[in-house]
Amino acid sequence: MKLKKYLPYLVALFLFAIFTVIYFAPSISGKIIYSSDGVSSIGSGREVSKYHEESGERYNPIIWTNSLFSGMPTYMVAAPDWKNKTINITRISRNIFNTRYAYIFVGLVGVFLFLVVLGINPWLSIVGAFAYNLASFHYILMAHGHNAKAMVVSLYAYVLIGMILVLRHRKYFWGTLLFTFSVVWQIVAGHIQMTYYLLFIALGYYIAEGVIMFKQRQLKEFAKGTGLLLFGAVVAVSTNTGKLWTEYEYGTHTMRGGREITSQNTQASASEASKEGLSNEYILAYSYDLGESFSGFLPQAKGLYKPLSEQSALYKALKSSGNEAVAKSFNKDGQYFYWGHQTASAAPFYYGVVVFVLFILGLFLVKGHVKYWLASVVCVTWILTIGKNSYGEYSGLFYSIQSFFIEYIPLYDKFRDVKNIVFVQSLAMMLLGFIGLSKLLTKELPKKQLTTALRNTAIVVGGLFLIIAAFPTILGNTASPRDAMIFKGWPEFLMTALQDTRAEAIRSDAFRGLIFGGVTLGLFLLVVIDKLKGSYAIMGLLGIIFIDMVPFDLKSLSYDTFVNQKSTDKLIQETQADIDILKDKDPNYRVLKFGDTFNDALTSAYHKSIGGYSAAKLSRYQDLIEYCLSPFMRKVAASKSNAEMQESLFSNNVINMLNTKYFILDENAQPVKNPNTYGNAWFAHRYITSDGALDEITKLQTIDAKEEVVVDKRFVHFVDSKVFAEDSTATISLEKYHPNHLEYKSHTESEQMAVFSEIFYAPNGWQAYIDGEKADHFRVNYVLRAMIIPAGAHTVEFKFEPTSYYTGTKISLVTSYLLTLLLIGGVAFEGYKYWKRNKGKKAV
Repeated sequence: MKLKKYLPYLVALFLFAIFTVIYFAPSISGKIIYSSDGVSSIGSGREVSKYHEESGERYNPIIWTNSLFSGMPTYMVAAPDWKNKTINITRISRNIFNTRYAYIFVGLVGVFLFLVVLGINPWLSIVGAFAYNLASFHYILMAHGHNAKAMVVSLYAYVLIGMILVLRHRKYFWGTLLFTFSVVWQIVAGHIQMTYYLLFIALGYYIAEGVIMFKQRQLKEFAKGTGLLLFGAVVAVSTNTGKLWTEYEYGTHTMRGGREITSQNTQASASEASKEGLSNEYILAYSYDLGESFSGFLPQAKGLYKPLSEQSALYKALKSSGNEAVAKSFNKDGQYFYWGHQTASAAPFYYGVVVFVLFILGLFLVKGHVKYWLASVVCVTWILTIGKNSYGEYSGLFYSIQSFFIEYIPLYDKFRDVKNIVFVQSLAMMLLGFIGLSKLLTKELPKKQLTTALRNTAIVVGGLFLIIAAFPTILGNTASPRDAMIFKGWPEFLMTALQDTRAEAIRSDAFRGLIFGGVTLGLFLLVVIDKLKGSYAIMGLLGIIFIDMVPFDLKSLSYDTFVNQKSTDKLIQETQADIDILKDKDPNYRVLKFGDTFNDALTSAYHKSIGGYSAAKLSRYQDLIEYCLSPFMRKVAASKSNAEMQESLFSNNVINMLNTKYFILDENAQPVKNPNTYGNAWFAHRYITSDGALDEITKLQTIDAKEEVVVDKRFVHFVDSKVFAEDSTATISLEKYHPNHLEYKSHTESEQMAVFSEIFYAPNGWQAYIDGEKADHFRVNYVLRAMIIPAGAHTVEFKFEPTSYYTGTKISLVTSYLLTLLLIGGVAFEGYKYWKRNKGKKAV
């Protein structure tokens, strides 16, 4: 009897495990997924990993790196030990399956349990778990190296289960414990944006449940549940204090913390400078237009993902014009010709026709607060995926709604790529659909009501797909502004054929939707009229979902996506230029590689790079890129002779003050050595003041930075009234290099102003010392450090000592141990109660 009760749970675990093992078999055998982001991650963190390997100091955290953007904290590129020692479900699953992608198993189990907790039959819950976790965006994220994002999403269900156990089922201890641990896991996974989006469905549930409890006069229970959830959230945050504190502090120095210069020629006003967050256009660059928001169930709404059919207008046009070879290459590769209005897109975020159809069915079958909760979440999150009008312009109704959220909803303006909220939208759609399906299968509603719901769903879904099939351009123009560049030189008849082929693809998806929708609804109509058992319908639904979803997943992530570790290692092997530069044993100089400099982390694998790859650059360094470094590189590229190029390379103030010792113009040739770099530190004898960021960065490009510095008025008190006499005997040199600790020796006959070719990050980051005593340092030349050095011989040190990290990780360590003890104590106590109950039964 007990086995029968637990059978669906055992079957669920077995099926989820089998799916994980089969889909990720190459990873389990040691292969990895190649992705540009993954390679970039290796390059960005190379200085940290190399230092640990060579020094053996694995437990001495490296929290600053000079390998990208001339220096930045490692928090976002090679995370240090945050001292959170709580048990982690994703780490456990990774060890069990021997693959980092085992979080798909975690996600399957989580959604399954979530549906069970909502009262859905366990067998149907298995299908629901697959319905959500087969959505293409999970596999797109893995294929492109966005593992943190995918991991956070796999943990969504656990947070919601904890809330339901506390508020609805009154399982206060276990609910609070699960909620607390799941929030801990969310934060540890390391993608705050995706955790933030979870709040939309979590707060929606909290409000909906709260309304019901208020109506039922369960105020005491609601207050108790609220208190326990708040307690759990505080504990979860406390175990991650080190991580959250440092990342928050760093965020205030990045574009997410606001910029002092708002454009290429505008000084930010006081209100603009004080406003934190990203610009509207930056936030919405990867948002949908209205038509593309349908790509969740019409995958070709804005892009071709299938091989080009020989019956398509484009294939026929190419063939008739003597370009059949081109047509066949398209046919073979199945390239994704994207024509939507995002900056770029690799594949559609497809959550499936079946989920869409069941969601519509759920709207007709589910009543009460659960329906309003989930339908509201779907509506709000769908709107928030859209940030542009049908012409790709930042205007119209949806842009106005986005602007409201950006302006007034806390933290919403800290994140870009807002379409990612589709993860929450599709979860809510699946939940409502399967809750409705559960009502149908249990026949708790009258047969007439069930058949009416199926009929109305067929009308809505069928009508929508038929309209789109008849008028595919209702989703927007099938022409793209990119077409002229991508298909340069194509005659008008080919461009027309391309647009016709896109319309054909949309129409094809609409007919495909009709087929899948019709089969799904027909399956459950047979159940309602007693022609098919519910258990057979559940198995049939699982098969339909696999047929619907898996081909899309394999487009993004198949066995061919996995490669041997050695294949990836080859991508970061030293080039000839790297080999030549590494012969220089100076411990600290910088390298500028021409090309896609500020989206390239491969240079960072071997050098301290002027460029790099990170979405979280210091905002001042971003300004330096836009105003100084990019114009410099364009000037060099425009050189008409070798002499002109060398003059441009060697005479730039900003390049020289950043200690740029080598330029890589061709990675397979010798690098160009800069004879005019200022070195690690030097003495400047004059200063001029600036009034604001724009003034400072403008003056920086006019001074002789070897002799003079620009000092912002906020730091002028450090140099006010001081005179720095020229001293031909004065010296300052870097003696010891460690990413977190720099040591210099200086000797002067009089007080001098030393300038260091290091990025300023203070007051809660780098600390300066002279002969072991703490000393002040200040910012000059927009991004560099400077300090006043007294006469005589001195040891000058910079130590990276952020309070946020060292104090925060201590808090994390203590609270994570306390939480673990609470878990152990709770399990022991529940075990004791179980033993006591059973002991009494045996005695009887």
